[in-house]
Amino acid sequence: MLALSAIHLHILYQPFGAADEDYLSLGQRHKTHALTLDLNLTPESHTTSHTSTSPDAHLLTRNFLVMYKVAESLAAASDRPAMFSLIDTIRHTLRDQDHIYRDEQLQSLNWFVGSMVFSPVEEEETTAAPNRFPRFLKTLHLPISPYPDPEEVLDPVISDAYKEAIAALHNSWYLTQRPGYEVVGAIAWMVRMTDQFRTMLVVEKRQRALVILYFYCVMLSRLDRQQCWWTGKEQDAMAWISMMLDAKWMECIASAASL
Repeated sequence: MLALSAIHLHILYQPFGAADEDYLSLGQRHKTHALTLDLNLTPESHTTSHTSTSPDAHLLTRNFLVMYKVAESLAAASDRPAMFSLIDTIRHTLRDQDHIYRDEQLQSLNWFVGSMVFSPVEEEETTAAPNRFPRFLKTLHLPISPYPDPEEVLDPVISDAYKEAIAALHNSWYLTQRPGYEVVGAIAWMVRMTDQFRTMLVVEKRQRALVILYFYCVMLSRLDRQQCWWTGKEQDAMAWISMMLDAKWMECIASAASL
């Protein structure tokens, strides 16, 4: 909690240059101390069991540190956006893990669990056109679609990996538009992507995968900064992704934006 509060202050004062680096350093120290108490929260320590005697205490610690990592990567990063390390940290920490608080006094914190499998049918029908999920993404995984490199998705395994990643982003797109569910929607996409897609994005940096990541950042850029203080570097991330994309894929993005 102290680490998260400190990085919140860093992000709040960062535009004014008012001792914000002191808050960031303080947050990093609190985070490091928290990790020494619960060492199972980092990819590097996956063989180490956590020392907490309470599953709920471990869950609280984990969730605070997840939010710290999200804020550090999406709002406080001073160099290039740390999207790939964020994806790996979130997936390591949250995939196949317990998300339910057991203590009766903590039951109100379980409100978000069902939203991880949210289906946005009604939201898509009622959402204003400018905020709807980009239509062209829905066929990006098909070899018959009019997009570059169709031979890549002739392989059904590759096509399915893209299809699942797009479906997960589709769900997150509308979930983040529900007040109070923004952070769950942002995290859910990273958790729900398959290992195959993660490899194509993080390791291989395939063009199609980067396009999907680009629109993930578009989704984040639409969030209300007053409520979602943990975001703010999406434009930097989109510019960074654009530098990795071929001109033919940037044309697809530009065409989608004009629809």
